[in-house]
Order: sequence, then C-alpha cells, then structure tokens
Amino acid sequence: MSAPEVYHQVRKLIGAHIDSQVDESTLERMVLLVTGMIGAKSSSPAQVAKALHRMKLTGASAESLERRIRRLENDPEMDVSLCFHPFARAHLRYGRAQELLLILDPTMQEDRLVMVSVAVWYRGRALPLAWAIWPGNTPLEGEGFWKRIERLLDEVVLLLPVRVQITWMADRAFGCPVFIDMLAARNWHYVGIVKGGNDRCRAWYPIAASGRRCKGRHSRRMAGEQSAWWSYGASAMRNHYAW
Repeated sequence: MSAPEVYHQVRKLIGAHIDSQVDESTLERMVLLVTGMIGAKSSSPAQVAKALHRMKLTGASAESLERRIRRLENDPEMDVSLCFHPFARAHLRYGRAQELLLILDPTMQEDRLVMVSVAVWYRGRALPLAWAIWPGNTPLEGEGFWKRIERLLDEVVLLLPVRVQITWMADRAFGCPVFIDMLAARNWHYVGIVKGGNDRCRAWYPIAASGRRCKGRHSRRMAGEQSAWWSYGASAMRNHYAW
C-alpha cells in the first residue's frame, strides 16, 4: 500500500470514530501522527516527522512536520477521553475477563502535584485507566477531596465491561465509610489495607466476601451493610491477590 493510500485509510478510520466536535486542524495532525508512526515504527515526534517527510505527503520540511506533531501535546481537544479512554474501553472488553482487580493509588510529586490514579491489575503490573490531578500542598479549591474521588469513579464506570465482577484494592487512606459507601452504591467488591506492622496487615471487605480463607473479627457496620476487619499475614495476602 502506498503512503497516500495509508494516509487516506487512516483518515477514514479516525474520521469514523472521532468526536464530531474535533476541528479539522486537530484531525489532520492526528492523521499525520498515526500515519507517521506506521511509517517510522516509532512514536518519537522526530522519527514520525522524518517518516512523514520521506512519504512526501506534504511539501513541509521534517522540522515543520515535527512542530506540527508536537502541537498535539498542547491541543485542548486532545484530552484523555478522546485519546486514551476508547483504547482502554475496547481492550477491557476484548479481554473478556470474568473479574477485574482495580487499584486506587494516591501519589505526590514533591508536594507540587497530587494524583489519584485507577489502574487495572494485569500479570503483576498496574495498567492505568483513569486519573485525577490537582495542585499539592495547598487548600483545595472548588470540589472537595471525596467529590473528586467520586467523579473519578464515575469516569471509570464508563470504561468497564458489563457483567464483570469488580474488586477494588486500596490503602489505608480509603478505609473509611465515605469511600466504602461509594463502592457499595455501585455494587463493587473491595479489599484494602488499614494497618500494617510486624509483617502483618489488616484488610477490609464486605462480610459477603468472608469465604476467603482467613480468620478475623467483625468490627463495625459501613455503607448500610455489615463489614468486617480481617487480619492477614502479609505474604498470604500477596499470594491470594498475586500482587
């Protein structure tokens, strides 16, 4: 297939799935990027630009093409819902999983930024699905913390395949009624660490999941249902969830 044929095929495929509100200039840069990645077998903007220059799809120089490709990084239309979520959604459905383990992980970048990410566990790795970022080391403006978490969960709902059991894994920061209420409202399972020490940890999950091999004691009610605090050996927990 010639370079112009590849270009027109890519444009046809992207045009069939892209949001109709994306303007022509953004669409053109996306088509050039994908076509150049095919030709370069690389996602490096410099390599993509060189491949496009060799294809002679435009009369622009490689330097000009690279600048055009790099403008996508600052294009407000190129957000995660356009570029990444369709990919993640399709692959989650393609895998036909019976159960998905989702990891909720808060992290900070030297107190400058706070990021709470949601990832799916896959063969010992965490593959990102969605995230929320805001300035760190400063009072929140606008929505509060838990409202932001709930909005993140709503974003994840749109990515998940239907009729698949979802189990959330989180650390002690989320072992509280307000977060468990959010999960229970969406009929999700959950397990999380609430206390560590002496190579032992304590995990929380609904009493309905207590068929797992462990011993523990019931502590309190949450989210309108009985929940229990169970004590695990840390190694046993790692083996059960294949962390």
